[in-house]
Amino acid sequence: MAVLMSPIHFCLEMSTFYRETSSRLYRVSAYFISKNLAELPSYIISAVLFTSILYWMSGLVPLIDSFLIYILVGILVQNIAISIGYLFSCIFGTVNLAVAVMPIFVVPMMAFGGFFINQDTLQWYFVPLKYLSYFGYGYEAVAIGQWTHVEEIPGCSPSIAHCSRNGTEVLQNLSFKASNFWIDLLFMSVMILGFRFLAFLALYIRVKRRT
Repeated sequence: MAVLMSPIHFCLEMSTFYRETSSRLYRVSAYFISKNLAELPSYIISAVLFTSILYWMSGLVPLIDSFLIYILVGILVQNIAISIGYLFSCIFGTVNLAVAVMPIFVVPMMAFGGFFINQDTLQWYFVPLKYLSYFGYGYEAVAIGQWTHVEEIPGCSPSIAHCSRNGTEVLQNLSFKASNFWIDLLFMSVMILGFRFLAFLALYIRVKRRT
């Protein structure tokens, strides 16, 4: 939802933005930075509210550190989605075109994030999509926050095939590593900055072409 709503607000302001920048009321950088800062609190608060409700309704591990990890990942993933929305809205400039093209990028990121396909089973030509998938980084970080606290899974015996006896084995079966936790958070943070920087460049180029 966030990735679909962000270009709507951005694109609706384009005509006003063009008029005011052409009148030299402010620079492109001032508009872009102020818009990011003004909208950031609302996206953080909405992510905190959503994850706080979903976490306890889902029956996940009732530990405060796992809960805080879940909230943090939710904030990062939502802001990556917003950043992608900014990028596509700055590139295409219209709501209809931005919303139509975004799924071409977002759906493969979801497909190769580890939810539906184990990332270690991907063919070599799909591996780059694995590293671009912000869903994958978020999924791994949340899984680490949950399963590292599970020391034993009842009802699992050696006679049962593919049965994980503890949280560590669950992570191994998912092709995740506990040591990747901070790397996942770093990559998600870099993706937020990277997509927003590309969005700024696209907006700046769009303005320069009109002048």
